[in-house]
Amino acid sequence: MVKTKKPEEPVEAEVVEPKVAEPVQTSSERPKRRRHTGSIFWGCAFIFVGALLLLDNLNIISVHLNNLWQLWPIFIIGAGFSMLSIRGWLGGLLAFLLAAVIGTLVFFVAVDNPYYSVNNVAQGQQESTFDGNNGMGDQKELDLTLKTGAVELNIASNPTQQAFMAKLVSRRMVIDQSSTVSRDGIRYVTLETASNDDWWMGMMNSRLTVELTEKMPVSLHIETGASTITADLSTLQLKALTVKAGASTMDFRLGTVLTKQDVTIEAGVSKATIIVPKSAGVRIQTDDGLSHTNFADVSKVSDGVYESAGFATAEKQITIHAKIGVSSFELQRY
Repeated sequence: MVKTKKPEEPVEAEVVEPKVAEPVQTSSERPKRRRHTGSIFWGCAFIFVGALLLLDNLNIISVHLNNLWQLWPIFIIGAGFSMLSIRGWLGGLLAFLLAAVIGTLVFFVAVDNPYYSVNNVAQGQQESTFDGNNGMGDQKELDLTLKTGAVELNIASNPTQQAFMAKLVSRRMVIDQSSTVSRDGIRYVTLETASNDDWWMGMMNSRLTVELTEKMPVSLHIETGASTITADLSTLQLKALTVKAGASTMDFRLGTVLTKQDVTIEAGVSKATIIVPKSAGVRIQTDDGLSHTNFADVSKVSDGVYESAGFATAEKQITIHAKIGVSSFELQRY
């Protein structure tokens, strides 16, 4: 029997599709990353302001927050510039240059420098004074309350004053005495600043200078808004100092003329520096809102309480009560 071979099944040929070369994009055809001028401008602005505040917290520079109100038109400029549709390298360059110019202005106005000062009377500003020396009579003590808006407040003692003298340099603000009462040998005076214009911008760029007597004990109470407060009270017979402030920068220099002094500070977003003599015993009571503290020669004795060595037996005692929000609080010695 003869075996026959089965016919082999035909194998289908594999069809290979030809590869199509992908078109090569030229540099002009590639999608470009868009740079928005507003994003670059505000990014640079936030970086600069953040760096400025950081340097202030590190005590490398001193920033006066109230002076920044003079630059409020910057917000209008920035908003208008962010609406422009300039893109590409030209838009980025313009945004960077504008941010650099505005940053320079902020630095020039807010940071201490020898070329800028608000001590001179600018065009359109006027001076108003209040003589608190009149009517003292046989009063043996002064209790003064200052109620101000957004001002630069400078306080010092003067041996020639019988009580006090106040001078305000402002465009629209004036000094307004609200009350004077004499009781039990103490003269109680409340001095307020008021705007003669309802437009709130009139309260900006104002400076109030107060000279206090060294001839009698003084209790000083300050109620202010966004301000810069500088007070040299080292030669004053200071019994008590009370400060209620908004977003402020405060610098107080105390002395040891009287045996005991009581200081109370209540403030919002602020920076407070208190300078006291090394010979004085110091006790500090704080809340938990302080973001940064630096107390020289003062140690923590319990939650929120700090004391210098030998406070209880010190001949001169200064007690400080601090209720401050997101702030920096520093105690220095001299």
